[in-house]
Amino acid sequence: MLSLVDNFLQETCAILVTLHLLDSRPLNETLSAILSQRSKSLQTVLAWAPDAGPTQNGAAKPEGHNSATHSVSVREVTQVMKNALSTIAQTVCTSRTIFQRHGSEPSLIDRVLESIQSESETPDSVPKLPVELQLSTQSLLSQLTSSANFQLLPPDLRSYKPYVDLNSSSATLTQAIFSQKLQEWFRTSSDRWKSSASQWFSGINTVKEVWTLRSSVRRFISTSRLEDLEKGIVSSNLDYLCHDRILDIWKKTLSGTEDDFKRRIHSSISVTSEKGKIHLFSACLFLIVFYPEPSPADFLFSPPPIPVVSHSAKTFVDTPFQKYQLTLKRQLVGRSSHLDKILSTLEQCARTIHQDFSHIRGNGDEKTKWVHLIIYFGNR
Repeated sequence: MLSLVDNFLQETCAILVTLHLLDSRPLNETLSAILSQRSKSLQTVLAWAPDAGPTQNGAAKPEGHNSATHSVSVREVTQVMKNALSTIAQTVCTSRTIFQRHGSEPSLIDRVLESIQSESETPDSVPKLPVELQLSTQSLLSQLTSSANFQLLPPDLRSYKPYVDLNSSSATLTQAIFSQKLQEWFRTSSDRWKSSASQWFSGINTVKEVWTLRSSVRRFISTSRLEDLEKGIVSSNLDYLCHDRILDIWKKTLSGTEDDFKRRIHSSISVTSEKGKIHLFSACLFLIVFYPEPSPADFLFSPPPIPVVSHSAKTFVDTPFQKYQLTLKRQLVGRSSHLDKILSTLEQCARTIHQDFSHIRGNGDEKTKWVHLIIYFGNR
């Protein structure tokens, strides 16, 4: 039983042979035909939108699709990215199997044409050709619904064999032209995949989700049948997308933290510069030096109230005591409730980004120099 890949390959090859023989299309045009059709198939996949699913014309996107608050399913984005890559890889590998020569060995489509033109009726005359592609007038007519009437046909029709001039320009596709067309299609399709994926990425709002998607897609790329150079191009595009999305997430996190920090300072103290702006470092220094409680002694030697656990509680609850311990530690370092309220937003931002860095380092790969991302981010 043929696998889906082999079945697709043989059906595609048979269609291209039909175009060449019945429509008199040169092999050069048959290659263009399959690449054009596969571009349409790829566009159907790339037209996917998180809100509305696949669109009919491949152009419409839901309003607000690029909004920062719009969240998408990481699983769905991962799957549609794999589907698009599968379309690209299947097209490249199928075209290469059908049209590419290996040394002195002719390509698959050349061998099919040779088998049609061959004078010998024995399948062994064409080595390494699948039985399904050993086409002849007899085999085609015998598969028709009226095959019982095959013997009633005139001998000239039963023995008909189309003439194939294997040396003509129409039956010849140079490897240089083939490679050029295939690589142009691959690069164009990869760029389209990258452009569509950049829109899908805009709905992923955490670094962990971006990294999970990256790991899954990279595994898919590594197992594809693309050549190493092509895998490198696709992987590079994926890393570019992840790089930009992670930086966007961090920039928005820092920007939101800065706005929240300034707002809290404004609500606690009234210190502004001539332009009405507060320098973050100066504000922190002012709070630490001048804005503890009115009396440091009263602040240090007035312990917070001891938490009370209800007697009706069936199990021991340690959360109130953990909060009590944390309050004592802050009191020892002179960190008042006002100061803690303002600085906690900065600390939470730092913890979030630190966790993101740890996740990246813990789930990265040696070949990808993600340290450059950290350096780049630190210099922004």
